[in-house]
Amino acid sequence: MTTVAVNVQVEPVNLTKLAAEVAAQLSDAVKKTSPEEVVRAFTSSFDNPEIWSQFEGEIKDMAKTTRQVREKFADVSNILGEFDTHHYKKKDGSEIGALKPVWDGYHNQYKEILARSMTEAKSLKLLCDGAVLLFSFYIA
Repeated sequence: MTTVAVNVQVEPVNLTKLAAEVAAQLSDAVKKTSPEEVVRAFTSSFDNPEIWSQFEGEIKDMAKTTRQVREKFADVSNILGEFDTHHYKKKDGSEIGALKPVWDGYHNQYKEILARSMTEAKSLKLLCDGAVLLFSFYIA
């Protein structure tokens, strides 16, 4: 199994700025909804065990799938490395170029995309936390 280390830095959150950004991004429908109704909707959704169970299941499936994809990238890389050692030739006698480095390049691109998606997910979580905080200010 291949282990991938990802170094992600998250900047400190300016809650005032974040709250203003969240408020600016809210749709007109939500803006017309009372803050109490929005918080009630958030609370009823997040307190629902079925919804939490669904979220947990999706997160576990995503983690499992991500691990399986990483393993398959490594498996293919190993197979291509073995293939490359034979220096096979095309019908015209020219050599087939090494395939493992190309595949490993694809793997590196995948890891970069995965790292960006993790960063985006963390940013989205911060945005959601900011939204909850913003709505709690309305009620207080």
